[in-house]
Formats: sequence, structure tokens, C-alpha cells
Amino acid sequence: MDHYIQVLQDTGLFNTLHKDEFLRLAEKIQPVTYPPGEWIIREGEIGRELFIILEGAVQVIGQTLEGEVVLAKLTDGAFFGEQALLHPGQTERNASIRSFTHTKLLKITKSDFQQVLSTSQSLKALLVHEGRKQLRDRMRKQSELFRSLKVTDQLKWQKTLHFSPGQTIFKKGQPGKYFYLIGLGAVKLYKEKNGKPEFLASLNKGQCFGELALIENRKRSATAVAESNVELLAIEKAQFAELYNHSPELRDYLQTLQKAYNIANQGFVTQHSGQFMGYESTTNLFHLEDGRVAISSFVKGQNLFNMHFVDDDDDEALDTEYTYIRYEDPTKDIDREIILSDSRIVGMTIQGPWTELGRVQRKMLNSSRISEREVERFQREGALLDLMRTTFANNEILCHCLQVSRGDLRELIRDGVNTTAGLAMKTGAGTVCGSCHIQLEALLGRADWTTVEIREEIPLTEDIKTFRLYPTKGKLKPFFPGQHIVVQARINGHWVQRPYTLTSVYDNTEYREITVKAIENGYFSKWLFETRKQPIYQDTLIQVSQPQGNFYTELHAPNPIVFFAGGIGVTPAIAMARAFNEKHGHPPLYIDYSISSPEQNAFADELQAIAEKNNNINVNLRITAFDGRLQPKEIKKVTREYPGAMFYACGPERYQKMVETSLKKARVKQERIHVEAFEKVSTAPLAAASNTSKSYIWLGLALLMGFLVQSFAGLEWSWLASMQSGESYQRWSGLFLMTFILVQWILPALRLAKRYQEAAQFYPAHKYLGALSPLVFYVHSIKFGYAFLGFLSITYFLNTFLGLFNKELLTTSSNTTLKEGFTFFWLITHIVLSLMTLLLMLVHIFLVFGYQ
Repeated sequence: MDHYIQVLQDTGLFNTLHKDEFLRLAEKIQPVTYPPGEWIIREGEIGRELFIILEGAVQVIGQTLEGEVVLAKLTDGAFFGEQALLHPGQTERNASIRSFTHTKLLKITKSDFQQVLSTSQSLKALLVHEGRKQLRDRMRKQSELFRSLKVTDQLKWQKTLHFSPGQTIFKKGQPGKYFYLIGLGAVKLYKEKNGKPEFLASLNKGQCFGELALIENRKRSATAVAESNVELLAIEKAQFAELYNHSPELRDYLQTLQKAYNIANQGFVTQHSGQFMGYESTTNLFHLEDGRVAISSFVKGQNLFNMHFVDDDDDEALDTEYTYIRYEDPTKDIDREIILSDSRIVGMTIQGPWTELGRVQRKMLNSSRISEREVERFQREGALLDLMRTTFANNEILCHCLQVSRGDLRELIRDGVNTTAGLAMKTGAGTVCGSCHIQLEALLGRADWTTVEIREEIPLTEDIKTFRLYPTKGKLKPFFPGQHIVVQARINGHWVQRPYTLTSVYDNTEYREITVKAIENGYFSKWLFETRKQPIYQDTLIQVSQPQGNFYTELHAPNPIVFFAGGIGVTPAIAMARAFNEKHGHPPLYIDYSISSPEQNAFADELQAIAEKNNNINVNLRITAFDGRLQPKEIKKVTREYPGAMFYACGPERYQKMVETSLKKARVKQERIHVEAFEKVSTAPLAAASNTSKSYIWLGLALLMGFLVQSFAGLEWSWLASMQSGESYQRWSGLFLMTFILVQWILPALRLAKRYQEAAQFYPAHKYLGALSPLVFYVHSIKFGYAFLGFLSITYFLNTFLGLFNKELLTTSSNTTLKEGFTFFWLITHIVLSLMTLLLMLVHIFLVFGYQ
């Protein structure tokens, strides 16, 4: 209890209480605990308790249209929840509180706190002042418009106004005096229709209203009423004008809104974020030149759109007859209802996607008549506009609200704009009613892909061509030889995708090269070869994915590479051959290339030319019409000529299956067999699978840590320490250590001698012997030594550690630049440390045996 009393005193809230009142309050408090991440208070709930933090920390959470935002972090001794307890009635919480750590709180009920307030007006005044400060702090973090106003505590011109539910803030026709920001609660906007209020929109915390009457110096166009207990920050007209003239942020914000106000030749539209059927929505008021007003609400996450006229001065409005037409398709979650009056659209509610929606809305605002034929078509098919054929031409209007053409949007996409938000920012498309969002997303395709254009087309055979795809902006990233990309083109309003192996040199960042064979009845290959050249497809958008797939080889791989290619399946092989042709010190590459006839010779001449210049590359061209098909016994012979090789196969499905089966029969392990199979289209490169066991890394780390622990902790076996103190043992174990080091030089010696097959066979032993380095050293000495011996020991163990953390740790990375850069610096450092270790050991042995 004494601890609780001290905490209450430290808050400063109850210093005006008499001692007996203070003690009575302390007896009523209740301790409560919350685990990390649990909600203590939810925004919008009715406040019934005040909390004081005894131990731990909590986060104050507010909501914006983009999601939650952390407004503050409170720790020991802080209090919260008091603002909802200041008034006798029910008051909603204005923020949420979530425990950040394990938190212990003291809870005071509203009735007990009200008794305290009744005896201390100074405390109530203090909390009201604190509440206003909290409001401004929340608004700064939650309202984009409030941040643009740069309101500070030193500025005295803002007023805090409170309104009860149902209380009028201003009426239609009154002159505009204030600009309002909603701090708490919700406000509804109404217009009068036939003497009765007609609901327009609901505005919530963080939103603003009343700016148009001040900017355009006109009377209020609607009535604003408090929907709940409302707290507003009100800025007088003169100060608002001063801010508007001197604040670029505020001016930019409101001018950006006004870009969406203007409707070509019809009037203007005001935009609000409100609610429709309980969902957050974008609400738009269309003020037409003929005096009519329409309201639309678009709920983005629900594909829900509603629009209707709300201001009709016709005296015969009550006698108007309405016709309701409807189309439903439950399997696609589509429900479309249109209200007609005198064959004109006066309202609609649309659930689900509808590409015609923008044009239908345009017809409604224009009061265009709907024919009986269009009505029948709508009820039958769900499509309304008769003879409205989509042309996909550049001059086609895609956003009918702001008259933004398809060509305008295509140009921006080519310039690198790749999101609907980016297109909206540049053109305003989708900001009025949102009905063209579906078409914007369809036009963009995959936002994380690269927009390209075909600039070069190289015929190889009668039905095989190479296409070079250049990015419309920026550079491309390198890739691994053998990887593929997915190419997609927007053809007749639909995205069509196909995977193709990259045949350009791996480090080419100027363009992507693909080689394609024309397939009979092949939709995409026919488009590439012929259809795309027609005038109507000149501006077709083409995009490519990032390089992906694990069917590739590394340039510094220790094993020989054997590639069996059939027909157009030679594309990964040519990519590997071109890459190896530019790199020295690569492993042997053998390519067996099968084609049905000489006319199908796409890359044979280039492959043979590369082989003639490079002794480490061999190519066998097989024309099956004359030489017969590849046989299992020939595959078995190749496995004997290239032991330890990595085998790749790409071609027709039956060809790949035969090669894979023959390799298995020749006792080639599965991890050394790679058969091309294009992966499912993805937004990022697929990670390369690693077939290499990394158990040697864990073995080496365990032995290294064991040596370090025993060395620094002074742990030792007395019998081993006794042996190591003997001069004879030191010499012979030192020679053993020197022999071990020399054995590790076998791998680089084999590579320098270009005996790659033997190097590949020795490579696993080299790694595991390296992992055993700490154990071999331990046999010679259990301590690091001093001076020269200490330096030798540190160099030895640094090289051991480096050998464990080699390029195999990056096998899952598709970043070619990272892998090659890491490999280069790792190799240089490893060579330097290995040479230092060898030289230091030679000096050490010379000293030991030379000065015995």
C-alpha cells in the first residue's frame, strides 16, 4: 500500500487532496497486469478507468487512413485514460493503448476519479489543458493537413471547440468564418431536400472541412452537424488566409485537392474520406454547372461503389417513377444495380469489378439516355453500354472523371512510374471516384517488373530469332548464365506471359537477349514474330521480370560442366559458353548439341568458334537426321571422361527424361543432375538451391571454438602437455603440421596446372581437411605461443576461419555482383594468408632444425 501511495503522489494529480481523501482513494485502486502486446484501451470505447504505470511501458496508438501510428511511449509513473473521465457522461477513448513490455498498472474507476475532480477545479483545468496539448500532438502525427499548418504551442489563433451529438457546427448559406480540423469524434454533412436534411458524407478524426468557403470566398454549401462528442481545432478566416499565402505545404495540399475538383466542362468535385456501410471510403461530391449535386462513395478494399443524385429542385420529384435494373453473378461476387428515371441513370450500387464503370458514371453525370437494347444487354450480360468497343488506342479515355487518356498513362509508365499511386499523383486518374483503379492496375501489369522495348531482332534460322529488349529507363542487373526471365506483353487488353532463357552475356546491363522459336499456333511467339509489327501494336507495353531460376552455373565452379542440349534447349548452353569465353580459369565445359537438321542450326557455328579459341571448351554437334539420336551409352562414356562433373539437360521433355535416366543409370548422383524446368512466375528471382553439404563448416567451427576455449581457459590434458614439452615431439609433430599445410596446396597446384577434373575430385577433401586444421594444430601445441610463434598461430587460425566462411555461404543469393565481389576478395585474402602461413612455417622449421 505504501508503494501505491508513493506512486499516486509522484503523478502530481492528487496533490490537492486532504490526507484522509488521499488514503481513501489509495484503498480503492486496483493493481492489474498485462503481457507484452495486449490491448489495454481501444480507441472508440467508452472510458471507465484511469491507469497509472507501476512498472513497464505502453504505447499510445492512433489510427490514420494508412494504418496505425505510434503517438507516444509511456513508462513508469506516467498516467493515461484520464481524458475520457473528465465529463460525467459517456465519453469515447480518443486513442488506443497497448502494452509494450510486461506491464503492471494501478486502475482508478471513473466514479472514484469524478469524486476527486469535484473537489479540485484546478486539477480539472490542468487536465483540460493537457488534453488540448495531446490533441495537437495527435493531430501532428495523424493528419497530413495539420502537419502542413505547422501549428505550435506559441500560436494563439487556433481555437478548440466542443460540440455535443446533434449540435450544429454551421448551416448551409452561412458565411464561412472558420476552417476546421477534427480532433475527436465525427461530423456529418447535410443538404436540405424538400425541407428535409439529406445526408452527404461523414468525416472523422484527422480530416478537415470548411476550406472551400474560405478559399473561394462564398457561403457554406452544406450543413455540418456533430455526429458524436466532437472536438475541433478551428482556424479563423484571416489567419487561414495568412497561412494559405505563407505555407507552401498547406497551399500544395489544398491545390492538389483542387486538381481533382474540376470536371471537364461540367463543374467541380470535392473529395472526402468518409464511410459507406461502415467501411472506410473515398466520398466525392460532384457540383455540376446545372445546379445538380451527385455523391459517390468508393470502398477500395471491398470493390464497392455507390453513386446517386442528392440535390433535385424539381417540384415533381416526389411523383417521379424509378426503374431498377439488376445483374448478379454470385460465382464472381458481382452485384450491379442501376436506378433509371426517364431512361436516365440517377443512381447505382456496384459490387465487384466493372471496367465500364467510369463510362457509366460519365453517362449519369451527362444525363445521357439509356436505350432499351442497352437495358436488355445489362440484365443479360452485366454490360450496359451498347457498341462501346474497347480499342486500346492511345487516345482512348481511361479516367473519364478527369479525361486522362491511355496514351498519357502509357507514357508515364515508360518513364518509370510503376504504381497506381504514382499515376494518380501525376495525372489525378483514380482520385475522383476510383472506378478506373482496375484498369490502372491492369495497364501497369507487374509493378516490380521492368518496362522494355524491342530494338533489335536477329534471325538465326527460318523459325528461330533473337530479340534484344532494352529498358525504357535505367540499367539492368547482371544474372547467372542459364537463368531465365518472364516476358509479358499487354495484347488486346490482357497481359500474356512466357518464360525465356537469357542468351546475352551474364554481365550485360544494357539489354536482355532472348532466343525464341516460332511455334505453330503459339500465341505469344506468333505475336513476337509477326503480329507486334502491325500499327495497332506499335505502342504495346512489354515488361520483363528479374532473372530467376536455379538452372545455372557459377563462373568459378570447381567441377567440370557437361551440357546436353536438344533443339532450342541450347539457349542456356550458349549463355554459359559466352560467359566462360570471357572468363579465364573457368572449369571445363562440354556441350553435346542435338538438332534434327542443318536448317535448325541456331548456335552451332558460334559454339564451335568459341571451342576453337578456348581449349577448355568442347562442343559436339549432332545432326540427328545423319548422326542419329543421342544414346545412353554415349552419355555413360561422357560421365567417365568428366568424373565429378555437374550435368545439365535442356530440350524437349522426352529428351530431358532420357538424359536424366541415363545419367542415373551411369551412377551419377541426383545432386549433380540439373534438368531445366521454368519456375512459376514470381516477383523476385528464385533462390539458387545449394547442392553442396556444409557440414564441414560446423565441424570446423566446433573444433575452432574448442581450441580457443581450452587455450584461454587453461584446460589441458597433463599427459599431452608433457609430451608437447619434449623437444623430439615438438619437431616431429611440427613436421606433421607442415606436411598437412603442404597437402592443402594440392588444390591450387592442380588448378594452376589446369588439371580441373582432378581438382574437382580433390575439392571436397580440401574443405574437410581445412575444417580439421584446429585439431592438427592441437596435436602439435595446445597454446598459441608468444612473439613470432603467436603471430604464426594467429595467421594459421585466421586462414582456417576464412576457409570456413567462403563463397558457398552465398549460394542462396541471386545477387551476381555481390557473389563475384565476395569471391574475388575472399580468394585474394585466402591466398595471402596461406602464403604467409607457409612462409612462417618454413622459417619456424628452419630455426628449430638449424639451431638445435
